[in-house]
Amino acid sequence: MESLSISFGDPAMQQSFAEEYAEFLIEYKELIEAVKTIMLNRVINQSIQDEAEAVAHLEDDDPLVLAVEDKYRANIASFILARLAIDEFSFCHRV
Repeated sequence: MESLSISFGDPAMQQSFAEEYAEFLIEYKELIEAVKTIMLNRVINQSIQDEAEAVAHLEDDDPLVLAVEDKYRANIASFILARLAIDEFSFCHRV
């Protein structure tokens, strides 16, 4: 079976990009894996739930409870910012 190769744009510009950003292209595979992790919301993982359950018996103002809540909020903020970056750079269309 023959493979079909389709390309768009200026081949000279593509070659120039590939040469100038070779290091990025080498790391691109790992970057896409990170993007998939973010897209699938694996940033906020099971450990947060485990930590929340471990401190559920404590008062709301207990330092351990506050630390778990802060960690959760930081993870949510990280997820949202990462998601915005992905959307901004249109990586989500290629995942």
